[in-house]
Amino acid sequence: MGVRQFVLERRLQQMICEWENEVEENSGSLVSGIVKGEQKNLLIIPSDPYLLTASTGDQAMISAIRSYWKERLPEAQFYVATAGEEGDAAAKAADLIPLQLLSKGKSLKNSIEETLNLDLNTIVLMGADVLDGSYNPTFSGHLIMLADLLSRQGANCFISGFSVSKKFHPTIQGIFERINKDIVVNLRDPLSFERFTSNVSRPAKLTADIACLLYTSDAADDLLCV
Repeated sequence: MGVRQFVLERRLQQMICEWENEVEENSGSLVSGIVKGEQKNLLIIPSDPYLLTASTGDQAMISAIRSYWKERLPEAQFYVATAGEEGDAAAKAADLIPLQLLSKGKSLKNSIEETLNLDLNTIVLMGADVLDGSYNPTFSGHLIMLADLLSRQGANCFISGFSVSKKFHPTIQGIFERINKDIVVNLRDPLSFERFTSNVSRPAKLTADIACLLYTSDAADDLLCV
């Protein structure tokens, strides 16, 4: 194991310990704080919180998510998790409200506390190609664990269609096993679906198309990722 990989693995284990503590200490205790009132607002957890819309694919996905949910939650405010000033600027340009929930050094606890009075009801974690841990397991784990904690506090959570490589990280597999059962997990191609379901026992759905825009492949009335 190289130095980079060693550092990433160590950080991931530290974050898992923090996640486990938050789940144990706060399970059910913050529901009234995060989900209240009309429960009408939405948070996007993007695949690139640093630049947000640097790639055409990210631009298209964020636009699709916003359009899809705007029809269903016309009065909602749309927040997006960012990790710095560039992400904040891109969020504002996309007519989203930035929240620096993924800034370097920010704990999961602090991130959750910043969401408490935002009337969040819906969380969309953009899967893309960053959730299988094959490149940076710490980053993958951070996104998944943040979404999980928000879901455990009462928000509806959807993971948009994402890809899984043959290097699906075993620790990330374990995290997927343990996240809230109410989270809807979507895979965006048959091979990724096979890799995921072969390694993780929790339910998952195969999206109808790679853009991940409308419905799952097995039922037209099932909500997909946006």
